[in-house]
Amino acid sequence: DLPSPHLTTREMLSFFNTTFDFQEPWETVAIMGAHTLGTLSRTNSGFNGPNGWLSNTNRLDSNYYDNLIGGSLTDFTNDNFERMMNAGNWEMTFYSNSAFGTPDRWEWERGANPHFIMLNSDIALVRDLEGLIDDEDGQVSQCQFRCDRNGGTGCARPRCPHAAETFDIAAEYKHDNAKFLQDFQTAFTKMLEAGSDTEVGCSIPPCPIPGTFPTASPTLPQPSGSPTL
Repeated sequence: DLPSPHLTTREMLSFFNTTFDFQEPWETVAIMGAHTLGTLSRTNSGFNGPNGWLSNTNRLDSNYYDNLIGGSLTDFTNDNFERMMNAGNWEMTFYSNSAFGTPDRWEWERGANPHFIMLNSDIALVRDLEGLIDDEDGQVSQCQFRCDRNGGTGCARPRCPHAAETFDIAAEYKHDNAKFLQDFQTAFTKMLEAGSDTEVGCSIPPCPIPGTFPTASPTLPQPSGSPTL
């Protein structure tokens, strides 16, 4: 089964630890960068994300974190916490999906024509939503993503607290694409190998798969674009 799109930071780290034996928070933060790719459809998942999480849905890079962490490289180097918390102004939007036969959804959006999307599990990389997700639809009504006044307390609702275990890792990936890609490869490989015996067959990949296979290669359709959730 797919994990809930409303996992908090603690729940997300626990899920990847239990399912894929991710021992370190950076593994989870890195694998979530896969959301650089793909789009979301109300007919599939209930989320309205035809433009995806980012503007370029066909390239894997660290731009995902750039949309979650504010500030410049200098701010990161100087540990300017308030500047880093001052990222994109993500706001909650509700979609009733009775016409699509999918669950009603609350999602985080910014921009318009096109708009971009984050799920609670994305926001949980930089905001601790523990005890702040109201219901199974995913609404967060007690705090807001961004508030750059009075240390996050001078807005209509207080700023959601930062996710202490994962915030700095996301900030590092924002400013170091090579580091992100290296860590993503490591985490993705570990995910693919989870539950398999990598010692059987051969010592150096690629390993042959035992069995009888067709002598002719089947013709497979070519992908037409990025995946849709």
